[in-house]
Amino acid sequence: MNFLEKQTIRLLEVAREHGKIRSIVAAILVSLLLVLLGKFIYELMPRHYTLTIAGGNILSQRQYLIKLLQDEAKANQVSLKIVKVPGSIAALEEVDEGKIDLALVQGGMGNKFLNVTHVATLSPELIHFIVKPGIKDVKDFRGAVINMGEPNEGTRILAHQIFNYLNLVADTDYAEKNFTDEELIGMHPSKLPDVIVSASYAPSDVADFLVKKRGYHLVEMSFPPSLAKRLGWVADAKILGYM
Repeated sequence: MNFLEKQTIRLLEVAREHGKIRSIVAAILVSLLLVLLGKFIYELMPRHYTLTIAGGNILSQRQYLIKLLQDEAKANQVSLKIVKVPGSIAALEEVDEGKIDLALVQGGMGNKFLNVTHVATLSPELIHFIVKPGIKDVKDFRGAVINMGEPNEGTRILAHQIFNYLNLVADTDYAEKNFTDEELIGMHPSKLPDVIVSASYAPSDVADFLVKKRGYHLVEMSFPPSLAKRLGWVADAKILGYM
């Protein structure tokens, strides 16, 4: 019989001979059982979580989608607290720094945010090139005033990528503006830009307003040859106006 067994038997004999010690041991065992029972009940209890999510432009379909997600999450014991964040880049920075938990952002924003994980892809946002009458194709963009969206918005980054492929240089081939959707909606028609670039789920409320109320139309955008050289699957095609 080893030392540990001898000590265990000795302790049991002492406990058997002393009623007070038996009571203490019993109390300890009962306490342990109650703790285990409490932990088991706690694990079975429904949990409620609160997460922060970056809010979108108030006029965008992204904001509408966030509201729908908020309702769906509530039914699953999750509260989504909407936080105003100016654009996709700022939203990614705040998620990366741990200031907010979630964000809906556009694709093509780069992969430099080490603490951000892509967990789901929702409906794609479409690029709209909304132009005034008289602008028929991209060649007419030269010398035009083009609204690229807010500085921190992903739309501006995507627009610059497309225009760079088309060899259109900001402040040389066109004048860049950065009006918000709210500013565009409230602007006098005579002051509106010649071209407005917008990324939105379909249908776009902003595009719908500009087409129906301000006489704009959607223009097709040709794929540049450089894109076909970089991506082998790209053929000689166009981004259609309704895409």
